[in-house]
Amino acid sequence: MGTHERTWNKRQRRDAASQHTGYGVSEEVMIDLCNWLNADPWITVPHDANDEYVTNMAKLLKLRLRPDVKLHIEHSNEVWNSLFQSYEYAVVKGAQQFPNEEAWKRPALWHGHRSEQIFKIFSTVFGASQHQRLRFKLGTFALSPIRTQLSLSQITTRPLDIAITTYFCDERTMGGAAAAMTKTSEEL
Repeated sequence: MGTHERTWNKRQRRDAASQHTGYGVSEEVMIDLCNWLNADPWITVPHDANDEYVTNMAKLLKLRLRPDVKLHIEHSNEVWNSLFQSYEYAVVKGAQQFPNEEAWKRPALWHGHRSEQIFKIFSTVFGASQHQRLRFKLGTFALSPIRTQLSLSQITTRPLDIAITTYFCDERTMGGAAAAMTKTSEEL
């Protein structure tokens, strides 16, 4: 796992022979689909996207996405999940950005830090219309509130939604954590 950065010129192209590659679906295809369906897209910015990539993505979305739809922005997918490349990337970047923190804290701190950078880039590109169109999301995991707090400590952009992931499991897969997270509707 390296710390390469994804650049705009290396992104998936609309005219690629397949949209099923390691680069995901092209932004143009996603935008066209959302415009056609009148859908509010939830965009996950690739974990390794550099600032140029994020800026160009924001500009393209502002230019081509229907102005009446909301745009949900999240930094990558499951950055907290050690089974994903985004987590491994966060481990490396977190060690670089937060060398004096305990190793287990670094990925969550970097995830919050990078999320804030992405939110600011989108806010700048969208300008005055940003509060009507943009909804910022921090992706996190229900069973790790401390990591959520660490990520949040790096984010000042508001409004911000916490987008938690919960996997259905039982005592065999999660031990006591599954029971601890189970709540009745009255407890919620």
